[in-house]
Amino acid sequence: MYTRAFTNWAQVPVVMDLQTACIILGRGYDALKKDAREGKFPAFKDGAKKWAVKKDDLLNYIDQQKSA
Repeated sequence: MYTRAFTNWAQVPVVMDLQTACIILGRGYDALKKDAREGKFPAFKDGAKKWAVKKDDLLNYIDQQKSA
């Protein structure tokens, strides 16, 4: 489990695990994984079959949530 706190956006990795996205969004892991499975959250399975999120996709997701 990844629990590092970021103090600015530049510290966020280009590709992060789903747990890191949960911390940034303040959402639970199971809920975010469910949204990813349903195509409601922009995550993908990496080579190890773990969920991952691109930083740019996360930022776009946040912007869409603000306007919704």
